[in-house]
This record gives sequence, C-alpha cells and structure tokens, in this order.
Amino acid sequence: MLTQFPGGYFGDKFGYRTVIIISIFWAGITTLFAGVMSGLTLFIAIRVLTGLGEGVFYSNDRSLIAQVTPPKKLGLGIGLVITGLSLGLAAATLGTPYLINFAQAFWGNEAWRAPFLLMGTITIVTVSYYLSS
Repeated sequence: MLTQFPGGYFGDKFGYRTVIIISIFWAGITTLFAGVMSGLTLFIAIRVLTGLGEGVFYSNDRSLIAQVTPPKKLGLGIGLVITGLSLGLAAATLGTPYLINFAQAFWGNEAWRAPFLLMGTITIVTVSYYLSS
C-alpha cells in the first residue's frame, strides 16, 4: 500500500510497462534472497522489501490494461488479470507444502527455502525472457 501512490506516479512518468517489469524483477530478486537469508530479522526485512517492490505493480497493471485493451473488452481484460493473480496465489499457497515435503529429502530442515528459491528463480527467468524478446 505504501508504494502504490509513488508507483502510479512513476508509471505515469516512465511508462506502465517499465514500472511493472521493475516490480516483477524486484519481487523475483527479493524472493530469491528470502530463500538464502539466515536469521528471522533479515528474513522479515527482505519480505517487507518484497512487498514494497510489489506494491508498485498494482497501481500500473490496471492502467496498462486500460491502455492496450479495446474499450468493449476492458472488463474482460481486468477480470482475466485479477483471476490469474488469484489462481496463481491459490496454487502457490496450496502447492508450497508439497514443494517443502519434496525438498525435505534433499535439504532436511532447510527445505522451507525451496519455495522461495524456486519461485524467485521462475520470476527472474520469466522477466529475463520477456526482456530478451
């Protein structure tokens, strides 16, 4: 919430796509860092930084959708984005225990790191692919 207003300002100034890409890349990097942090205080700090970086996404995604979607399809476009976000969050929440159980065979008590490392890597690879194409 704290970064949505500045995110909207920067989206208007530098472009919605640019701010969205930075936000997603930020989320990937900080999620990856969360998987390698040792100590609760550092972990909490990096998760707060993750949220601050992700906050700029929400003030720009709707603007980008409105900019590139025909007016008669705007509701559908926004509905698809919000549904995709909800399904992704639900899949991640439901899949995390399975991923931790799988990683326990390799990492033992450190298996809690697996979701952060996997999702951070997937996010960074996705953004990199988008930037290279």
